[in-house]
Formats: sequence, C-alpha cells, structure tokens
Amino acid sequence: MDNKKTSSWVRQARYRATKRNIYSDLQIADVKTIIDEHKGACAYCDKSKECWGEKADTLDHPFPLSEATPNVPANILPICKLTKTKKKNNDLAWLFSTGIINQDTYLTILKLILQRRGGEIIKQHVKMITGIQD
Repeated sequence: MDNKKTSSWVRQARYRATKRNIYSDLQIADVKTIIDEHKGACAYCDKSKECWGEKADTLDHPFPLSEATPNVPANILPICKLTKTKKKNNDLAWLFSTGIINQDTYLTILKLILQRRGGEIIKQHVKMITGIQD
C-alpha cells in the first residue's frame, strides 16, 4: 500500500470510530509498521490459500468497528482483496469457525494482536463480548 492509500484508510477508520463513539488512537506510523511486519502480504493467507503471496491491497480490523471494537494498532492487519471479500464485516473468530483460516493462522494472529500496542484493550473487549472470565 502506498502512503496516500494508507493515510486515507487511517483517516476513514478514525472517522468511523469517532462517529460510533469508539476509542481510537491509531496513527499512520503504526499502520506503516504493521504493513512492514507483514512484508506487505495479507496477514490471513497461508501457503494453503490460493492467494498465498498476494500483496495486501487494504487494511482490516480483525474485530470490526461495527462491534464497537477500539481502533488501535492491535486491531489492524493487512488483507488481500480475495480474503476481504470473504471476510466482509465479520470478525477473526468467524474466519476461523468457517474454515477460511486454519487454527495455526488464527492463533498466530491472536498472539500478534495481544503483543501490539492496544492489545490489552482488545483482550478486554473480546472478554466483554464473549463473556469470558479470567
């Protein structure tokens, strides 16, 4: 993704978060770091996917803003068009439960999310929506 597309996506995500009164502290520098971590590839695709090795065309919230999930670096991943078309506005757990991603990919992404800035906020949000207790 080029700088213009990245900054446009971040502005739109901030706008959607503000409109829904959702916490947002996502910065363009955060997104550039995330894209670099994934070497520009889709975070959801693995070697078994037809789109393996495809460059990410856009960014994604693994836990959508429509579910009132915070707009933080931990909730951002690069995604290819094919996977985005399948995922639509569903969350990471849906991708796993429908078989679009396998267990290894699911667990790898969860671990990555929890290690990023804002990971604790995402963890609390997921606990709240699922009813999971410590």
